[in-house]
Amino acid sequence: MLHGEPMKDSRDIEEKFDSIFRLNSLDDWIQINDQTGEIKVFGSIEGNDSAFSISTTKLPFAFSEVTGRMVVKNFRSLTTLEGFPRKVGKAFHVYGTGITSLEGGPDHVGKGYWADDNKLENLQGLGKHLSNDGVSVTGNPLKSLEGIYEGLSSIVLDYDPNLPLLRLLLTRNSYLGNMPYNPKEPGMQVDNILKKWRGHGAAGILQCASELNEAGFEGNAEW
Repeated sequence: MLHGEPMKDSRDIEEKFDSIFRLNSLDDWIQINDQTGEIKVFGSIEGNDSAFSISTTKLPFAFSEVTGRMVVKNFRSLTTLEGFPRKVGKAFHVYGTGITSLEGGPDHVGKGYWADDNKLENLQGLGKHLSNDGVSVTGNPLKSLEGIYEGLSSIVLDYDPNLPLLRLLLTRNSYLGNMPYNPKEPGMQVDNILKKWRGHGAAGILQCASELNEAGFEGNAEW
């Protein structure tokens, strides 16, 4: 701490935390860094959407880590993940918000990463250290899959005939379309073509694009 720099008001930060989040059990607790004001949660938390102000677009404090599960749902006015923890030990859920990007979200997630029913237009900011449980981004108005990276275990998303999908070849697995499984559904057809060329490098990307075009999925045959 710099000489003369005031310490953070831990009581004020804790009150703000308590007004928005609740700990999942009596064994869970928080620790506030007096120098940075960041909150570390030992355990799991869930957001109280009714307490999140309609005029508040971001968290009024910052997390460093949540060792358990973190759930944020129906924070409709939330537009940024600024202040979210860099690491979540178990599952991370953020859905029903106004975020358009995953920038600021956790880079390390120990279980599944769910970011459904938001306003995401791309996947920039998607964490690079995620579990094999993969990612779900259904219910978002995606315009591109920028942010997907090679080696991502799996991803679930809605099928859109105008969404470029060749980046899905970077992942180990993907699922497009709605349940129950219907092989005639366009998303399933596209998914099968992607699976055929996954793991074949640059040549596979070109072959996949060609097959998607021939099958009438021109909007998906783009990077």
